[in-house]
Amino acid sequence: MKLQSKIIITTVLTTLILNFSVQLLSYLQQKDVANQILNNKIKRYSRDIQNTYSLPLYLLDENILDKNLENLFNDPDIVSITLEEINGTIKIIYSKPHKDSSLKIQDNIDIYYDSDLIGRVRITYTTMNIESELNLLLQKYLFNLLLIITVFPVVLYFILKIIISPISKLADATIQIAKGNLEPEVPENKDDEIGILTTNFLLMRDSIKYQIKKLEEENNERLNTEKKLAKVNVELVRQKQNLEYMVNKRTSELQESLEVLKSTQEMLIESEKIASLGTIVAGVAHEINTPIGIGVTASSHLEEETKKITELCISNKITKTRFLEYTQQATLTSQIILSNLKKAANIINSFKQIAVDQSSEAVREFKIREYIDEILLSLHSKIKTTKHKIQVECTENYTLYNYPGAFSQILTNLIINSLIHGFENIDNGLIKIVVNKIGDDINIHYEDNGVGISKENLKKIFNPFFTTKLGSGGSGLGLSIVYNLVHKNLKGSIRCLSNPEAEEGTTFELLFPCDLRNTD
Repeated sequence: MKLQSKIIITTVLTTLILNFSVQLLSYLQQKDVANQILNNKIKRYSRDIQNTYSLPLYLLDENILDKNLENLFNDPDIVSITLEEINGTIKIIYSKPHKDSSLKIQDNIDIYYDSDLIGRVRITYTTMNIESELNLLLQKYLFNLLLIITVFPVVLYFILKIIISPISKLADATIQIAKGNLEPEVPENKDDEIGILTTNFLLMRDSIKYQIKKLEEENNERLNTEKKLAKVNVELVRQKQNLEYMVNKRTSELQESLEVLKSTQEMLIESEKIASLGTIVAGVAHEINTPIGIGVTASSHLEEETKKITELCISNKITKTRFLEYTQQATLTSQIILSNLKKAANIINSFKQIAVDQSSEAVREFKIREYIDEILLSLHSKIKTTKHKIQVECTENYTLYNYPGAFSQILTNLIINSLIHGFENIDNGLIKIVVNKIGDDINIHYEDNGVGISKENLKKIFNPFFTTKLGSGGSGLGLSIVYNLVHKNLKGSIRCLSNPEAEEGTTFELLFPCDLRNTD
């Protein structure tokens, strides 16, 4: 299809669509205005009837009612009026013929006198007049569209014929240039837009000549660059192989760590004393899975990008910009892999230390603040799914020589107990853990702002198998294990305070020696 035909069709269609859209919008607006006028009239008549017909209807003054309704019936938009009393007796009826195809709107107006319903006026309106006016307007719009379709293309054709002819000659000249003829015949250079186009065309031709010469020089330079890139490609392949080896090695190490973690989990579940560790194993595995997944995804992306750059090198299509982009991506991806592998290793080491402590029941030296942070890290998956917060206050990272496994299980059980029992039906709970040193002893002040514990249950919470969740998954061993670990392992004491009536939540006070070697 020639350019002239395309311009005519595009211009006519654009004008037609725009004109149709404007006229359609105008038609819809006129329709909305007409309907709004009719709706306002219905509301006005309804208000007037309610205000002026109550007394005549109450007095049964048919002359006044008949006169008022007759005046109202003169409105051409009303086709029928019916006045009836509350008992259903029809007093006055007015009706005029109308087209069945027109839309009818019925308005039922209740008439009250001293708050008592005494009658009803039923008015039927017709939209026939609105439809007639809209049909005339539609015919006018259709005539305008027909005029655009018939007259506008003819006028546009003659206008374009004057313009397209020199442009066609320029088009032929471009074909000659495409075939290698850089001296084609061009139209006469006139003082108009076509003349400007011709001048620019000649400038473009001269520019093409210059670019051809420049490309020949660049091609020679590219050949030299490709030779250098071939050497670089060999080095890239070697680095890729080294990187793959490192990734496989790290992945193997992580897989071994996961297998050790699973084995540890099975052993911990079999021991009732460290049963609480089972509640955090799934969460730790989930935490490890995230950095491992990121590392695997990044490795896959790096492998794909390396394949692409290798293919470009082999086909001699690689550019300096593309090569620099690859090196930047390779560096960033390697950093992402290393960062996530370190993150997974930290999580595994933290959990491994807690697991070893709880399973071995060994006495060792540890920093209490750092150990609390490791415990909270192992419980992160349990806490992050809620809006609850844990606040730790420890002015000094005290060094203890005690049972870290027992301390870990105690704090884990208290936190799980708050999440399950204390924060029942509470969305934003707060747990405070305050660590202080009193002489040679460590004081742990643990409190939550949960629902608290009733007075009758406060005396039973350390009893074995006592639970308020009987039949709902509660075993009643959590706080009993805490009590035994505090007294038997840590050689300390624990007490619980709670006042649900004052909405103070629950508080646990723990006191145990910093160094068991100083005890008898």
